[in-house]
Amino acid sequence: MSKTRDTSNEAAAAAQAGPGSAEAAGPYVVLARKYRPQTFGDLIGQEPMVRTLKNAFESGRIAQAYMLTGVRGVGKTTTARIIARALNYAKPGQDLGPTIDMPDFGEHCLPIIESRQVNVLEMDAASHTGIDDVREIVE
Repeated sequence: MSKTRDTSNEAAAAAQAGPGSAEAAGPYVVLARKYRPQTFGDLIGQEPMVRTLKNAFESGRIAQAYMLTGVRGVGKTTTARIIARALNYAKPGQDLGPTIDMPDFGEHCLPIIESRQVNVLEMDAASHTGIDDVREIVE
């Protein structure tokens, strides 16, 4: 007995679903990027780091730089983007200053998340280890 797949029902369901549904055809997004944490509260397993950053922001003693280390996939880039959002969080007509509480997207949040904010420079230190790379960063 052979099994055949009836694709006509699947195609009809996708057509009825509309553009906003999961069944609708659209650009493929890697799950890690689709479900990437957007706030400090979304970072799972990073409670000590989140507590340290929260204390720094609340006391107004934000460091000049933070070095994030760890093996691949622990959330260094995600954390850096959340820190960038927190430092640049602003709403139209409001000067909120650096804050760890970001209930919704501010003016600069989406460009930072999408790595297209001109004032936020993302550096991959694993790939840029030479003296010339360091000179270029300093410059």
